[in-house]
Formats: sequence, structure tokens, C-alpha cells
Amino acid sequence: MCINCEEYFYLGKENEWYSDKEKMYLLRDFLLSHTNHFLKIGGDEWNRAFRFGKKDLEELPTKAYKEFDDKYSKQDFKEAHKKT
Repeated sequence: MCINCEEYFYLGKENEWYSDKEKMYLLRDFLLSHTNHFLKIGGDEWNRAFRFGKKDLEELPTKAYKEFDDKYSKQDFKEAHKKT
């Protein structure tokens, strides 16, 4: 999560995300868009919030946190991995 922007990036299940090429591409974009910002990874409050999935977000550090808008990152990933 980016403390400066109050934005987070949810990786998903801890035993699956690292092998997901699209997820890693999106994470790269998230990290690049928050260069020189204060980032925090995990923490008890996030573990509780995602225990039952993303629908249970009321336990985030504040309700102001928004999920990273990865719409354009997903488009870029599809474009970069098109089969020609």
C-alpha cells in the first residue's frame, strides 16, 4: 500500500500471485507509479481485511484507501503479449 496516495495493490493468494505474469506486470506498474512514495507491505490490519476476501475491506487502515486502478496496465499487458 502507498501511504502517500492511500492506494493499495492486492496480490491475491500468497501461494499463487508470484507465478501470475499479468499480476507481476500490474505490480510493476503500481510500484513505478509510486516511486519515491512511502510504501508498506502487509501487516495485521491487511491480513484481517482480506481474510474473507476483498469484500471485507472495513478493517483497512482507513476507509479512504482505494485499490490501484490497473485498467491501463491490463491493456498494456495484453498488447505486449499479443500473439502475432
